[in-house]
Amino acid sequence: MNFEQLDISNGLPHNTVFCIIQDRFGFMWIGTQDGLLRFDGQNSKVYVNSSNKDFPAKNIQCLFEHPSGDIYIGTRGQGLIVRSGMTGRYESIGNKSLSNALSRSWVKSLYMDSHQRIWISTLGDGLWVYNPKTNEYQSYNTNNSILNSNQVSSVVEDKEGNIWIASSSDHLFYIKYPSGKLLDYENADQKFQGFRKVLFKDKSDRLWLGTEGHGLYLRENKQQKSRHFTTDDGLSSNII
Repeated sequence: MNFEQLDISNGLPHNTVFCIIQDRFGFMWIGTQDGLLRFDGQNSKVYVNSSNKDFPAKNIQCLFEHPSGDIYIGTRGQGLIVRSGMTGRYESIGNKSLSNALSRSWVKSLYMDSHQRIWISTLGDGLWVYNPKTNEYQSYNTNNSILNSNQVSSVVEDKEGNIWIASSSDHLFYIKYPSGKLLDYENADQKFQGFRKVLFKDKSDRLWLGTEGHGLYLRENKQQKSRHFTTDDGLSSNII
């Protein structure tokens, strides 16, 4: 297997890359600290805020393609923008109120659930969920819910439709399906330490939680107890 390097010397707008997706047409979209790159394997096109007035963002943190063909772009400090799959234009999200609320947010991750709702995790402004079909949204933060941190970094859906939420708190929260009630995952034997975290659900519906400095946690399906792995258990680093 051969690898080729793509960096600022041959088209990449910045050498710090935060996210990569491939769209339905095969284009690779690469989000960097200083703009967005579209790459087809040979040719690239750079979208940078300073040189392209039609592209209103710079620090690209996460990317997601909706089944409609729209590409959602989460930024650090400039909120959420959308590349229309129909026109190729970069626009604000459809709900103006939500767009304004997120205009200066650090959008850390984007996730689509089985109902095609988009979950928007932010570092500082809590968690938001947007339904493109109805153009409606809802927010969860320390002022309107039991969340005890507005630093939300990751969400994931389990097979039962519950939405799990990771934040800088040492608690793990979930939104129960179908009631929609936000609950604290009570685990007296385990605190989930770490500032920024990432959630992953495997094929067995087990929940993995990677942390920034505190190793890896595993919640076995249907069990209250969780396992904790660190460098003492063989991990090469406690930063996941």
